[in-house]
Amino acid sequence: MRTSPGLRTALVALVVASPLAAQGATGNASTATNPQANLPYGAANAAPVSKWTPAAAVGRQLTLNDLVTWKGVRTPQLSNDGKWFAYILAPNEGDAEVVVRGTTAGAQEMRFPIGDASGGGAGGGRGGAAGSPNIAMSGNNRWLAFLTYPSGATAGRAGGRGGRGGAAQAAPAAAAPAKLAVVDLTNGTKREF
Repeated sequence: MRTSPGLRTALVALVVASPLAAQGATGNASTATNPQANLPYGAANAAPVSKWTPAAAVGRQLTLNDLVTWKGVRTPQLSNDGKWFAYILAPNEGDAEVVVRGTTAGAQEMRFPIGDASGGGAGGGRGGAAGSPNIAMSGNNRWLAFLTYPSGATAGRAGGRGGRGGAAQAAPAAAAPAKLAVVDLTNGTKREF
């Protein structure tokens, strides 16, 4: 694929300014800072990116930090009797959690960490494509089932050694398979299989 010199220069500048490149240069991620992290997304400075972009005085603009920490609601489920609402709250990359809420006023909320489904431990299969965790409620409105995966931080450390070989990096994912978690909605207890 051919790229224009301007695009190539922009990509090089992006890689050089990235926190990962700064981490590699200094060896410590906590000392590396991204000077553009609090600028509007895609902006080189605080000026509006285009004539359609509102000025910063109008309201807060989306920044790179916002994009990194952005979480979305996935696979929402409502129980048959309408008393429970469950969903997965997950970033695009990183650890997610299952949230279960009662729908009545003053009802409790339960949260269960499920790890990083996109980290390679998620196989496809009948439940869906790899990296797309699902949740299911029983027909009698008492049980909630979902898959849990190794944490993204754990998988990142395990897969980081082994060089460029694909086989060396695939082994840690096979060592920690996904588990099935079942929650009793009447008392909030969770069992893993």
